[in-house]
Amino acid sequence: MNGFLRILGLVAICLVMGCEFGVGAPDTVAQKWRNIDVRVETRPSPPQSGPLEFLVILTDDQGHPAWSAMVEIRTSDTDDWKQCIQDGRVGVFRRSAVVNAGSRSVVQVQIHYQNDTTVLRFPIKLSTVN
Repeated sequence: MNGFLRILGLVAICLVMGCEFGVGAPDTVAQKWRNIDVRVETRPSPPQSGPLEFLVILTDDQGHPAWSAMVEIRTSDTDDWKQCIQDGRVGVFRRSAVVNAGSRSVVQVQIHYQNDTTVLRFPIKLSTVN
C-alpha cells in the first residue's frame, strides 16, 4: 500500500508539473482600448502559416466580459472584414483567417463598442516547426 501511494504521489506531481510547464508564451501581446483589454489567441498555438482560428477575448477593467461588442478581423489591408462569431456572452469571439509570413503576419481586429470603433493590429510570430 505504501508503494502504491508513493507512485500515486509521483504521478500527481508529474501531472501538475506537466500542466505548469506546458504553458508557453502567448501568441500575441494584449492591448488596451478604452476600458477593454483585448487578447488574441490562435489555434493551433504556436501559430503556423495557413488557416488559423482566432479567438479575440474582450474583458473590461473589472474582468467582466465585454460581450456587447462586435468584432471583425482580417489579415491584410486588401481583405474584407470578417465578422467574428461570439461564444455566448463570455466576451470570446471566433473566426478563421489565413496567415502567412510577410504581409499576412498581422491580424487586424476591428471592435465596435458603445458607438465607437477602433482597429488594433496584433503581429503574429509564426512557428517555423511544421
